[in-house]
Amino acid sequence: MQYKYVAVILNRNLGRKCDDLRNELLEIGFSEIVIVDSSPDQILQSEYITIKANDANSIKRGLRINRGFNLGINYAVKNYNPDWILCLPVDSQIIKIDLKNFEKEAFLYPKIVAYSMINPNHPYLSLLKSNIGLVWNIEEGPIFLKSSFLKNFEYKNKITLFDNHNFRSYLSFKEIALRIYGNDKSIGIYKSFLIEEREEYLLNFAELMKTESYSLNKELLIKEGEIWLRQKYGLFDRWSFETILRLIFDEFLLRNPDYKEIAL
Repeated sequence: MQYKYVAVILNRNLGRKCDDLRNELLEIGFSEIVIVDSSPDQILQSEYITIKANDANSIKRGLRINRGFNLGINYAVKNYNPDWILCLPVDSQIIKIDLKNFEKEAFLYPKIVAYSMINPNHPYLSLLKSNIGLVWNIEEGPIFLKSSFLKNFEYKNKITLFDNHNFRSYLSFKEIALRIYGNDKSIGIYKSFLIEEREEYLLNFAELMKTESYSLNKELLIKEGEIWLRQKYGLFDRWSFETILRLIFDEFLLRNPDYKEIAL
């Protein structure tokens, strides 16, 4: 069986919501759904768990995006070998995912190996000149990844696209953008790929979903993230990192002038 599209859902303590999202993705056209679950209580976990993260650290603090997505990506590639993998957290609300039209248009830009799933109010949408746009400044959230590109990051039988040591995903997706553009590939957005965060989950299920308060998590994100950035790249602020990324993006456009027309 050929698997074109597989999705990875990262769940923590919202099993029923996760399973609803799973069913919705299957109806849209995804062949298989990989569920990575770090719920400490069986009552709160998904009924369709693929990978159960039950180590002490995951149970206490959650997997978070980097470790969770890496686990799901590895399982999806090894077991299904799909063309594309959609990675998304459980608090995602699908507004529109049109896979049929995507197939008709994606081949026009073969160097796009990732699509950021943006919300319907994102300012990028108003800048689109066609259905596909080229971007570099993306935020953490749902992302659509081309499997053939992911395999370049396999080492000792494991694919590590996301940095497992960057626990709270500080600048995580910008680091992915750096890896993509640094390898002469690119990131796009697609007009019919729209997902937004379910804010009501944060309001109604905050105690279940979070391991720290919002303010503490934000404080630790910056504090721990700046340490990670300094240790890994020798940079002292995010603006330096983003400047480097923008320069690499500009260099990509110089090498690939056919993509300038869709650059945002």
